[in-house]
Amino acid sequence: MATSATTRAATTTPFATPLTTTAAPSLATPTGSIGRAAATGPLFLVTQILGLDSIEVSRDGSRESVALIGLASFDSMRPVRFAECFAREAPSRLASYLLGQEVRLERDPSHPDRDSSGRLLRFVFRADGLLANVELARQGYALEWSRGAHRHLAELRSAQRHAREQRLGVWHPATCGSSGMPTPAGNSP
Repeated sequence: MATSATTRAATTTPFATPLTTTAAPSLATPTGSIGRAAATGPLFLVTQILGLDSIEVSRDGSRESVALIGLASFDSMRPVRFAECFAREAPSRLASYLLGQEVRLERDPSHPDRDSSGRLLRFVFRADGLLANVELARQGYALEWSRGAHRHLAELRSAQRHAREQRLGVWHPATCGSSGMPTPAGNSP
């Protein structure tokens, strides 16, 4: 968006709506039945996948970029070869989960509202309760990379452990033609 941070903060938009969480029924996924806490609040349409860890959403004619909390972007991965080959796979998977879907955005009080690029920092829930941040890690299409505690940290770490143990996605030995395991720079999964 072309508005300044001051203008953005002073403007009431559908993206400033506070969200709460409530328990949701279990959701069957390809890896089993997983309990989720689903965000409540307004629905937003996912209009574009901007990268592994970011999407564009719209509501009432407004568009915003959203960064998914708790995930490493592949440009920060080491060794770099994982970033180069797997970065094409991950956004495609994110698109299969979210593109054209209605989602709810959950803000975490332990994170600022926006990152240094001006993107909203959020957990992204599909209308059916699927938490995209966690599902990407569970299928091995993202690495958990948290800068401090947040409400879904244990779930993200458990999802990554599952992917690593099951050798899914980036954890599969044949991924990118190497048996080396990726890590986000400055963090150990």
